[in-house]
Amino acid sequence: MKRVRAFWPLVLLALAGCAHNPPVLRPGAFNAFDQNTHDTLRTAQATLEAAAKDVAPLPVNHPVKIAYNAAIDAYNAAEAGYQAYHAALVNGQPADQAAVAAALQALNAAVARYAASKTKPAAALKGQPWLQYGLRLGVA
Repeated sequence: MKRVRAFWPLVLLALAGCAHNPPVLRPGAFNAFDQNTHDTLRTAQATLEAAAKDVAPLPVNHPVKIAYNAAIDAYNAAEAGYQAYHAALVNGQPADQAAVAAALQALNAAVARYAASKTKPAAALKGQPWLQYGLRLGVA
């Protein structure tokens, strides 16, 4: 019986050592949402900047360019919302996290629409099997 009683304090100590540690925030981040939003916006910015060279030669009324410009507008709105949110945190004022989350959802949807506008439906590729694999014949 003494062994059983001596066993339980060891179990409790072991469980106490397994407590969940919160993630470490980078300097300048006030909370996990602030840090994740910053990361999301930097990723979106890099994605849109990489896509700029592909979209530049397209005419203004091309569906891909229209979707790209909508994604840029959504990024600008999300960035402005995040800057206001972060500034409120810096100044110790109430910050509207829900507005930033809504802007990020709109950005995500706009980038998804841009990505979808770049792909052709399978029916459009019928009879052109090389296009299904991204091959372009006669392009230097």
